[in-house]
Amino acid sequence: MKNIKQENVSNAESATRYSRRDALRLGGRAFTAAALGIPLAGEAVLANAPNAAPNIEFVANGYRLINYSTPLFAYDAMILLYDAEGKYDCNVYFMKNGRAIPANTTTTGTNIHAYFPLSRLDEFVSTLRNEGKVNVIFVPSNGIFSISSNEEPLT
Repeated sequence: MKNIKQENVSNAESATRYSRRDALRLGGRAFTAAALGIPLAGEAVLANAPNAAPNIEFVANGYRLINYSTPLFAYDAMILLYDAEGKYDCNVYFMKNGRAIPANTTTTGTNIHAYFPLSRLDEFVSTLRNEGKVNVIFVPSNGIFSISSNEEPLT
């Protein structure tokens, strides 16, 4: 990926410019559309606050699905995502129907707590089972959490 240049957007932000192609590749791998401003042509600008916490990114090599049957928790299922060393770095909670979805957070700067409605559980598990290794990204500055497949060739 070619980083074209770093420039100041305002006193509170800085920006990195990418070619449109690189920005779209980043969008699939490391950032979501909300984090990238992708113009119709030319280049994209990624704006970061200079004192923002860095993104947390890792490749999940394994997972553990836990289903609960108790009124004690606000969630019915939880998935633990493990990195290459076998350490779990992420708890993904699937909230009971009708429950509010909390904001995604991080503790200790590295462990992610992400929340989804229970209706997304099958889709999430399907991605983990069918994709093998997946990229996990959490952007602390805006709370965006995502998992994505690795780059796959089109046939």
